[in-house]
Amino acid sequence: MKKMILSVIAAIGCIAITAAEIPMKLNPIRDPETKAINTTIAPDGVITVDNKTGKSGGVNCQVNINQTEPAKIILSGESICLESITKSRQAHDYSLYIDLTYMDGTKKYGQMTPFSTEVKEWQKKSVEFMPEKAVKQLRIYILYRFQTGKVQFKNLKLEEIK
Repeated sequence: MKKMILSVIAAIGCIAITAAEIPMKLNPIRDPETKAINTTIAPDGVITVDNKTGKSGGVNCQVNINQTEPAKIILSGESICLESITKSRQAHDYSLYIDLTYMDGTKKYGQMTPFSTEVKEWQKKSVEFMPEKAVKQLRIYILYRFQTGKVQFKNLKLEEIK
């Protein structure tokens, strides 16, 4: 019995798991009505959203990953709520958020994890999911919208685990 267990452990130990960071070129989200931008990206990568209007706020980007087979995807980052005047009723309005397009053209929306406006220290969150099919493209959103206040994001990272 001991020999069989060791064989299984040895076989499992041979599986190579690699994490590849995927670069993201984040762009501030414009308010669709006013075309104003309330988001800044500092040289050190810290993103500040000062949402005075309660409309759109945050950053987004499109990432082509063209998977040949499904692999786990992780979007992680930290945020701090510096000021919260009004709050959205939707958890995804202050969140890390992903929409994806599969290689066959079908779409899946709303892979997300929310941050809390009640917590006044840095919160680390991640969206982790194993897609059903190979993914062609991700649409990444780092959001603080439909509420007024000021938040910051940092240490944003997108990874594919194979």
